[in-house]
Amino acid sequence: MITQVSQRLSIFPLAGALLFPRLHLPLHIFEPRYRAMVSDALARDRRIAMIQPRDGALVPELFDVGCVGRIAQVEALDDGRYNIVLEGIARFRIRSEIDATTPFRQVEADSTGSRTIPTKRSPMHCAPILNRKPAASSTRAASRSIGTPCSNSTTKP
Repeated sequence: MITQVSQRLSIFPLAGALLFPRLHLPLHIFEPRYRAMVSDALARDRRIAMIQPRDGALVPELFDVGCVGRIAQVEALDDGRYNIVLEGIARFRIRSEIDATTPFRQVEADSTGSRTIPTKRSPMHCAPILNRKPAASSTRAASRSIGTPCSNSTTKP
Protein backbone atom coordinates (compact mmCIF):
# COMPACT_ATOMS: atom_id res chain seq x y z
CA MET A 1 0.00 0.00 0.00
CA ILE A 2 1.34 3.41 -0.96
CA THR A 3 1.06 5.98 1.80
CA GLN A 4 1.63 9.68 1.22
CA VAL A 5 2.44 11.81 4.23
CA SER A 6 2.82 15.57 3.90
CA GLN A 7 5.73 16.99 5.92
CA ARG A 8 7.80 20.14 6.26
CA LEU A 9 11.36 19.53 5.08
CA SER A 10 14.53 21.61 5.10
CA ILE A 11 16.03 21.34 1.62
CA PHE A 12 19.58 21.42 0.33
CA PRO A 13 19.54 22.10 -3.44
CA LEU A 14 23.00 20.97 -4.56
CA ALA A 15 23.73 20.35 -8.23
CA GLY A 16 25.31 16.99 -8.91
CA ALA A 17 24.88 15.61 -5.37
CA LEU A 18 22.38 12.76 -5.67
CA LEU A 19 20.94 10.87 -2.73
CA PHE A 20 18.85 7.72 -3.06
CA PRO A 21 17.06 5.64 -0.41
CA ARG A 22 19.44 3.29 1.47
CA LEU A 23 22.56 4.93 0.01
CA HIS A 24 25.06 7.25 1.72
CA LEU A 25 26.26 10.72 0.70
CA PRO A 26 29.25 12.31 2.47
CA LEU A 27 29.17 16.13 2.51
CA HIS A 28 31.42 18.92 3.76
CA ILE A 29 29.17 21.77 4.97
CA PHE A 30 30.68 25.22 5.32
CA GLU A 31 28.30 27.86 3.92
CA PRO A 32 26.58 29.65 6.86
CA ARG A 33 22.99 28.93 5.78
CA TYR A 34 23.68 25.21 5.41
CA ARG A 35 25.63 25.10 8.68
CA ALA A 36 22.45 26.55 10.25
CA MET A 37 20.40 23.85 8.50
CA VAL A 38 22.62 21.06 9.87
CA SER A 39 22.46 22.57 13.38
CA ASP A 40 18.67 22.71 13.11
CA ALA A 41 18.49 19.13 11.86
CA LEU A 42 20.71 17.88 14.68
CA ALA A 43 18.49 19.62 17.24
CA ARG A 44 15.33 18.13 15.70
CA ASP A 45 15.18 14.84 13.80
CA ARG A 46 18.50 14.74 11.88
CA ARG A 47 16.71 14.97 8.49
CA ILE A 48 17.83 17.01 5.48
CA ALA A 49 16.17 16.78 2.07
CA MET A 50 18.47 16.75 -0.96
CA ILE A 51 17.09 18.00 -4.28
CA GLN A 52 18.49 19.07 -7.63
CA PRO A 53 18.26 22.72 -8.73
CA ARG A 54 16.90 23.33 -12.25
CA ASP A 55 19.25 26.27 -12.91
CA GLY A 56 22.20 28.15 -11.47
CA ALA A 57 20.25 31.13 -10.12
CA LEU A 58 20.89 32.48 -6.62
CA VAL A 59 17.49 31.04 -5.59
CA PRO A 60 17.15 28.28 -8.17
CA GLU A 61 13.97 26.63 -9.37
CA LEU A 62 13.84 23.06 -8.09
CA PHE A 63 13.02 19.70 -9.60
CA ASP A 64 9.88 18.12 -8.13
CA VAL A 65 11.37 14.96 -6.60
CA GLY A 66 14.23 14.58 -4.13
CA CYS A 67 15.36 12.30 -1.32
CA VAL A 68 15.19 12.83 2.44
CA GLY A 69 18.38 11.89 4.23
CA ARG A 70 19.10 11.22 7.89
CA ILE A 71 22.41 12.45 9.27
CA ALA A 72 24.03 9.11 10.07
CA GLN A 73 27.47 10.51 10.96
CA VAL A 74 28.56 14.00 11.89
CA GLU A 75 31.86 15.64 12.66
CA ALA A 76 31.45 19.16 14.06
CA LEU A 77 34.57 21.24 13.46
CA ASP A 78 35.65 24.02 15.85
CA ASP A 79 35.06 26.72 13.24
CA GLY A 80 31.39 25.75 12.75
CA ARG A 81 31.79 23.61 9.64
CA TYR A 82 30.54 20.03 9.49
CA ASN A 83 31.50 16.80 7.80
CA ILE A 84 28.36 14.70 7.58
CA VAL A 85 27.16 11.49 6.00
CA LEU A 86 23.52 11.41 4.92
CA GLU A 87 21.70 8.10 4.65
CA GLY A 88 18.87 8.21 2.12
CA ILE A 89 15.58 7.18 3.73
CA ALA A 90 12.74 8.08 1.33
CA ARG A 91 11.89 9.95 -1.84
CA PHE A 92 9.65 13.02 -1.65
CA ARG A 93 7.69 15.24 -4.04
CA ILE A 94 7.46 18.97 -3.39
CA ARG A 95 3.94 20.20 -2.77
CA SER A 96 4.88 23.87 -2.15
CA GLU A 97 7.71 26.03 -0.88
CA ILE A 98 7.27 27.55 2.57
CA ASP A 99 8.00 31.22 3.20
CA ALA A 100 10.29 30.49 6.16
CA THR A 101 12.34 32.87 8.30
CA THR A 102 15.29 30.45 8.34
CA PRO A 103 18.36 31.16 6.18
CA PHE A 104 17.75 27.83 4.38
CA ARG A 105 14.77 26.89 2.24
CA GLN A 106 11.90 24.71 3.42
CA VAL A 107 9.13 22.93 1.55
CA GLU A 108 5.90 21.10 2.22
CA ALA A 109 6.38 17.71 0.60
CA ASP A 110 4.71 14.32 0.23
CA SER A 111 6.69 11.12 0.64
CA THR A 112 6.55 8.94 -2.47
CA GLY A 113 6.72 5.19 -2.84
CA SER A 114 5.71 2.60 -0.30
CA ARG A 115 7.90 3.92 2.49
CA THR A 116 6.94 6.96 4.54
CA ILE A 117 9.52 9.39 5.89
CA PRO A 118 10.40 8.25 9.42
CA THR A 119 10.30 10.92 12.12
CA LYS A 120 10.82 8.87 15.29
CA ARG A 121 14.28 8.73 16.77
CA SER A 122 16.15 5.57 15.94
CA PRO A 123 19.59 4.20 16.91
CA MET A 124 21.01 6.28 14.02
CA HIS A 125 20.16 9.36 16.07
CA CYS A 126 22.68 8.24 18.68
CA ALA A 127 25.72 8.64 16.41
CA PRO A 128 28.36 10.66 18.27
CA ILE A 129 29.29 14.17 17.29
CA LEU A 130 33.05 14.46 16.94
CA ASN A 131 34.78 17.77 17.57
CA ARG A 132 38.08 18.54 15.96
CA LYS A 133 40.10 21.67 15.26
CA PRO A 134 40.65 22.46 11.56
CA ALA A 135 44.19 22.09 10.28
CA ALA A 136 45.81 25.51 10.04
CA SER A 137 47.59 24.74 6.76
CA SER A 138 44.71 22.96 5.04
CA THR A 139 43.54 24.65 1.83
CA ARG A 140 41.78 21.60 0.41
CA ALA A 141 38.58 22.21 2.38
CA ALA A 142 38.53 25.88 1.40
CA SER A 143 38.71 24.94 -2.28
CA ARG A 144 35.59 22.74 -2.14
CA SER A 145 32.29 24.21 -3.18
CA ILE A 146 29.38 24.39 -0.75
CA GLY A 147 28.53 20.93 0.50
CA THR A 148 30.50 19.18 -2.22
CA PRO A 149 30.54 15.44 -1.60
CA CYS A 150 33.78 14.33 0.04
CA SER A 151 35.79 11.60 -1.64
CA ASN A 152 34.90 9.38 1.34
CA SER A 153 33.50 9.73 4.83
CA THR A 154 36.92 9.65 6.47
CA THR A 155 38.36 12.52 4.45
CA LYS A 156 39.63 15.23 6.77
CA PRO A 157 39.78 18.84 5.54
